[in-house]
Amino acid sequence: MANVEFETLAALLEREGALPSDRALALLREATRTLSDVHAAAILHCDLSPATLLLSSDGRVLLAESALARRLGEARQPDTPATERIAAPLYYPPEAAQGLPLDARTDLFLLGATFYHAMTGAPPFDGEDPETRALQYIRHEVPPLEQRVPGTPVLLNVLMQKLLRRDPAERYQSAAELLEAVERTERMLQKRQEARRAPAAAGAAATDTPRHGKRPRARQSTAPAEAPAERPPTTRRAPAKAPLWQSKPLLYGGAAAALALATLIALLSRGGDSKPQATKPPEAPSTASAVAPANTPTATARKETPRPVVEPPKPKPKPKTSTAAPPREEDTPPKPQDPPEVTPRRWKAVQGAAAGTETYEEFLKRTKGIEVVDYEDYVVNWEYAGPYRDPACAEKCGPFDNEFPPEKPGEKPDWAPLPKGADAGRPWLFNFRNITQIAQVAADRAAIYLRTRVYSAIERDVQIWAGSDDSIKIWLNGQIVHSNRRDRAVRPDEDRKDVKLRQGWNDLMVKIGQGNGEWGFCLRFRTRDGEKVEELRADPAGK
Repeated sequence: MANVEFETLAALLEREGALPSDRALALLREATRTLSDVHAAAILHCDLSPATLLLSSDGRVLLAESALARRLGEARQPDTPATERIAAPLYYPPEAAQGLPLDARTDLFLLGATFYHAMTGAPPFDGEDPETRALQYIRHEVPPLEQRVPGTPVLLNVLMQKLLRRDPAERYQSAAELLEAVERTERMLQKRQEARRAPAAAGAAATDTPRHGKRPRARQSTAPAEAPAERPPTTRRAPAKAPLWQSKPLLYGGAAAALALATLIALLSRGGDSKPQATKPPEAPSTASAVAPANTPTATARKETPRPVVEPPKPKPKPKTSTAAPPREEDTPPKPQDPPEVTPRRWKAVQGAAAGTETYEEFLKRTKGIEVVDYEDYVVNWEYAGPYRDPACAEKCGPFDNEFPPEKPGEKPDWAPLPKGADAGRPWLFNFRNITQIAQVAADRAAIYLRTRVYSAIERDVQIWAGSDDSIKIWLNGQIVHSNRRDRAVRPDEDRKDVKLRQGWNDLMVKIGQGNGEWGFCLRFRTRDGEKVEELRADPAGK
C-alpha cells in the first residue's frame, strides 16, 4: 500500500479533459464496485463527485470520506442545509433537491452525474446559483449523453439515461445491479470492437461454405440417374398423324356434299306431279328448270322451310367481366371530391351544438384555424410581443411588476403570430425556449406578452384554466382578472379563475414572466363545473 499513489478524478479531468467512453466506463465499473461494498455496509455516502473519487495507481477507485455520510434507513435529522441537501453544488438528485428521503439510488444518481461530467466535460445542468441548478434537476431529465458527445455507443447512452432518471423508481435499484449492467455493457462493446478488427480472412473463409448447403445435398439424394428411365416413353412423344381420309376438312366437305345432294333429291321428289320425266336422273336438271316457272311460289316457300329448322348461329357470349358481380362498396375507392361520411371530431362537436345545415366544407372555410375545440379546448392561436428583458431583475419569477409597452396606454408594440408548440403530443403547450424567434432575444429575466380574441355566442360564466413557468398575469377585456407571482414549472390547469365572457368577441392578454430555466404556458376555458365550453373560438384578428 505504501507504493500506491492516488489522485482525484477532478485532478485527472483538469489535466486531460473529458475522458473517452471506454476509459470512463472502466473507471465507472471500479467506482461502482467500491460503492457496492459501501452500501453492503449500510452506509450512504451522499457526496459523490470528481473531488471525492480517488483513482489509485493499481486501477482501483476509492471513495473519500464524507461529512454527509449516514446509515441507510437512518431517520432524517432536523432540517439543516447539511441534512436536507447534497453538499456537491453541481449535482442535485431531484429527491435531495426537494427534501425527500434519500437511499442508495441517490448515490447512484450522484455517481452517474459524476461520470456524465467526466465524459462530456461539463455537469448535466448549470446555473448561476445552487437553487437554479436544483430547479433544473427537478424539472428536466438529463440530456442524453449522445447530444453532448456525438458518436457515443448506444449501449453506454442507454446505461447513463437509466442511471440519471429523475424518478428513483426508474433508475438502477442497487449498486450491485448497476455493476452487473456496467460489466455487461463492457463485454458487449469489446465484442463489437473485436468483430470490427477481425481479419478479412475470416470473411473469406465464411464464403467457402455454400449459402444453402442443404439444397445441393437434397438434389443429389433425390434425383438419381435412373429417374429418366422410369418415365413412360410416350409421355412426350408427338401423336401419330391421322390418314388423309380421316382429316377434318375432308370429312366436313363430304358431309356438306351429302347434305346438299339429299336436299336436292327431296326437292325434286316433291316437284310437279304431272311430270314423270322428273324421275329420270339424266333429265333432272332440265325438268327442274321447266317446272320452275309454274311452281316458283311453292319452290320458294319450300326453300325457306329449312331456315327455322337450321337456327342461325347464336351470338357469342359476353365476356366474363361484363357478367361478373359488381364490385363491393368497400372495394370501390371513394371519389376525391366526395366529402367523408364520418365527419371529424371537432365538426361533430360544433354540429351537435349549432343549428342549421352548414356543410363540413363551409364550416372549415368559416372557422379554419380559429376554433378552440381542437387540442382538448386549449387556445392555440395567439400573437406575441417581446420578449422584454430586465437584466436588473432579481426576482426568480421574472420581471412581474415591470410595465412593458403592451401594458402602457398609448404604446404600440409589434405583435407577431406565435408559432405552434413544438411538442407533437401536446401542441397546446408552448415552450418559448424552443421558439427560435423568442429564445434568440431573451432567455432569462424576461417577460413575454400574448394576445387573442375569444368569441362566445352568448354571455356566460366560465373559468380560465392556466399553467405557466414562471409568473403569469391575465387581462380580460382590459381588466386584470388573475395574477400569480411564482417561480414554478408548467403544470396544465394549475391556476383556475372564475370570469365572465360577454356575448361576441372578448379581448384576452397574458403576460408570462421568466426567471431562469424553462419558460412556457398553456391556457383554456372551462365551465364552472369543469366541463367543455361549446361554441368558443379564438382568433387574434377577431374574424
